[in-house]
Amino acid sequence: MVRTPITLSNKSYLFIANPQAGKSPNRVMDVIKENMPGGSSLVTTQKAGDAYLFAWRGAKEGKICVAVGGDGTVNEVARGVMKENGIMGVIPAGSGNGVSRHFHIPQKPEKALKRLLEGREKTVDTAKAGEHFFMMLAGLGFDANVAEKMAQRKKRGLYAYVKIVAQLWLKRKPVKVKIEHDEGIENVTAFSVIAANTSQFGNNVYIAPGADATDGYLDLVIVKSFLSSALIRVVLEVMGVVKRPKYVRRLKTKKALLTSYETKMNIDGEHVTVQSPVIVECVPSSLRLIIA
Repeated sequence: MVRTPITLSNKSYLFIANPQAGKSPNRVMDVIKENMPGGSSLVTTQKAGDAYLFAWRGAKEGKICVAVGGDGTVNEVARGVMKENGIMGVIPAGSGNGVSRHFHIPQKPEKALKRLLEGREKTVDTAKAGEHFFMMLAGLGFDANVAEKMAQRKKRGLYAYVKIVAQLWLKRKPVKVKIEHDEGIENVTAFSVIAANTSQFGNNVYIAPGADATDGYLDLVIVKSFLSSALIRVVLEVMGVVKRPKYVRRLKTKKALLTSYETKMNIDGEHVTVQSPVIVECVPSSLRLIIA
């Protein structure tokens, strides 16, 4: 996909910041205030849904809307700008920052802002799970249980994630899923079934190392049920370093129909409830994103 220069002479930036994101949101916002171009503005969210509304209104006014926060903020801003075919950017300020890490956006605010102001955009894919929009992934099984517990915590981050995984590990139960995808139909008993548009959960924890958010496909990752004794091998298979995986199956699909008694899903790190069966599908070339 050709990257198109943005004419800055007729563009202004709307920075949409989540003041509850990450460890140092105030520092990130200070960097933006001190360095943002003239004619730009910064607004802060107070509750879920604010970033979406700010982005929608900003895009209608022709502004480049910049998500300043974690993947939840990125998700909302993306949905808002897409309603107007607007342009968005990202200044990472969350605990995981899976979207920005996938697109190699610098994690330090000074460097991310400099990259943003270079003014290049790329059209990338997004995806849906039923009526739920996602940028990164939608997952059934263990990671959905983790997302549900993470939603109950005020503070997130890698430490909280690892702690919850450890707490849930002995309580884990396999999930039975019927999967209808581009290559056929299969019934699996799985640890997790994940449709990935980008490569990782966040914090450089990869689930789909080969995912390409510009190819028009989702990476469907099926992690079969396994015993604790196989954990190290499964982790290595998920990371993509095992040439002949035993527990992890990957395939490319434009769409998949997932049928399961389990209706909890992890959507970009947030816990949601869906109706089964649920369609997960790629929405090709649907978002204009500044990444370099």
